[in-house]
Amino acid sequence: MSPLGRTTLKELATMASVTPSTVSRVLNDPAGTETKWASPETAQRMIDLARETGYVKNPHAASLRTKRSGLIGVLFPRLNDYVYSAMYEGVDKYATAHSYFAMVTTSHDDAELRDQRIHQLLDRRVDGILLSDALLDDPVIVELQEREFPLVVVNRRSGSALSCASDDRRGGYLMGEHFLRQGYESIGIITAGESISTSLDRQDGFLAALQDGGFDMSAVTIVHKGFSVEDGEDGVQELLAKDPAPRAVFAVNDQSAIGAIGAIRGRGLRVPEDLAVAGYNDTPLARALGLTTVSTPLHEVGSQAVQMLECLFRKEEVSSVILPVELIVRATA
Repeated sequence: MSPLGRTTLKELATMASVTPSTVSRVLNDPAGTETKWASPETAQRMIDLARETGYVKNPHAASLRTKRSGLIGVLFPRLNDYVYSAMYEGVDKYATAHSYFAMVTTSHDDAELRDQRIHQLLDRRVDGILLSDALLDDPVIVELQEREFPLVVVNRRSGSALSCASDDRRGGYLMGEHFLRQGYESIGIITAGESISTSLDRQDGFLAALQDGGFDMSAVTIVHKGFSVEDGEDGVQELLAKDPAPRAVFAVNDQSAIGAIGAIRGRGLRVPEDLAVAGYNDTPLARALGLTTVSTPLHEVGSQAVQMLECLFRKEEVSSVILPVELIVRATA
């Protein structure tokens, strides 16, 4: 028994009365019944012994043979946000089921740290990277593309990189149509920077719906903040300082929408009677607060992204994926 309490390949070979190379070849056969190296009876005995002893293949030895580590690097801005943690659950579930190990790290919205993390993942010989913290124009992604390194951008889009995301422009458009139906005469938008596709696409889809509906675009005010609760608080305070203040606010994610609601109520105003608010993503807290929002398939985005990365490993043709979204109308707008 090894120091870690696991049966080694050599010990398994001794139990089965065969060579370690025979055990390795049989257990690496997808069907588990390779007769080129052993009789069907002997092969089955090896398989049974491996199951009984809880034998686990040595990933380092396997990587020397296949030139693959079985590691997938995953980079998110943070994991204390439900959106990213839900996507990571999708990543991890699929990766585990297909014998990959998802090595996750975070950038904390720091561009320099993000690039450092990417190179640290490369140093650890990951087979591919799932990158959520991507910008529309991103030098590090161009660098990875030039190296032909397997990469999938998750929940965002960036240049010509392969990506898996929900249909943010469509989601923004659906929300814009809803605001038109509600008859709001003045509207504020709390968005993030224009270098991030999720923010830009949701904003642009929303504005396109207003324009298509003949809305007076001079009655739209946009404030560039971010995705956090604090950004929502700051954004709505800035909007309320306008004269006149908007009648309704679209925040491009639920966190900032929730921050906006807190700040509105902190000023003694009512939602939606005095100021309507809508968000984006349909997080559990949004559901609990009755927030009007757009539902996105976060778990599926993560899962699908790993499948796309796996296609790259196999040198198969694969295209970017855009998953459908749904407008969820509740009490706040």
